[in-house]
Amino acid sequence: MTNYGKFLEVCPPEFEVEIVENTSWSCAHGWSAGDRTADATGQALQPALARAVAQALDELRDAIAPLTEEAGNKVFRDVWAARDAYIDVVLDRDAEATERFS
Repeated sequence: MTNYGKFLEVCPPEFEVEIVENTSWSCAHGWSAGDRTADATGQALQPALARAVAQALDELRDAIAPLTEEAGNKVFRDVWAARDAYIDVVLDRDAEATERFS
């Protein structure tokens, strides 16, 4: 296990991306011809490709969830609660927020 800072040190980014406004990987209402999904370069993805990417990400999530629980529950009482609580540290990196998390 590592943290994101160490990961970036070992594997620095090769390019920078920008989020394209009014796009999404998936929609609660399902896919439609009007949905705009963009790749890392800002190029629009075809809905079928966008669905395939979303499905691949869902499959990856489902595949690593048991590994996350196995490894994470050795460190945290509840790995999913720790994941959810960590947003407070991400949004406010002061010592108090970090101490509350630990």
